[in-house]
Amino acid sequence: MLRIIASCMAGILLAMPASAQPDWDLSGMAAPLPERIDFEPAPDFVQPVTAPTPEDAEFEAYSGVQYLLVDDQQDMRGEEPVLYYRMVMEALNVSGVEVMANFDIGFDPAWETIAFNHVRVIRDGEVLDRQDAIQIDIVRQESDADRLMFNGRATALIRINDLRVGDVLDYAYTRRGKNPAYGEEYFRVYGLAWTVPVERRNLRSVWSRPCALSRTKSAIWP
Repeated sequence: MLRIIASCMAGILLAMPASAQPDWDLSGMAAPLPERIDFEPAPDFVQPVTAPTPEDAEFEAYSGVQYLLVDDQQDMRGEEPVLYYRMVMEALNVSGVEVMANFDIGFDPAWETIAFNHVRVIRDGEVLDRQDAIQIDIVRQESDADRLMFNGRATALIRINDLRVGDVLDYAYTRRGKNPAYGEEYFRVYGLAWTVPVERRNLRSVWSRPCALSRTKSAIWP
């Protein structure tokens, strides 16, 4: 998989010596789960991106879903990273409706917040606001609990009601926060070669200082 790694680190850290490891007390309780995820306008730095229409789609659908747009934009000029994510896709059959209607967002409530910017459905050419048709359950899902390893991460389980075959779903959310374990350093990895066909992939990153960009290839994609 082709990836872009944006980093302000002085170099690549292959191993962190014990003396440099953060002095965190991991014996305490995990951060409490937020009661809800609110809606708010998209951040000012976000540049609008036009999604391809279903009629202009060139790639094959996957599992009944035509993926039209994946849009990642991040702002690194403030005290904490602001990450904007948007996806646009069309349901071609009942299986596609089920895929689109259920998804999840993982985050760490100790230092991250999530806010939705919009949830829209385009049906027969009409844009419908589906903010009131979204159901959000926030749960704690520890993938390594069977090994007594707990990381405190949370998962927002999203359910969008009243989706139909032929609908185009357009949703966006913003993630804010910075992992304190990294101090003043920051890095992020973006996958550019998805395992499903995507009509348009947009990636934009805004920085106030020069930062290193690395381009890597996985063993799966040449």
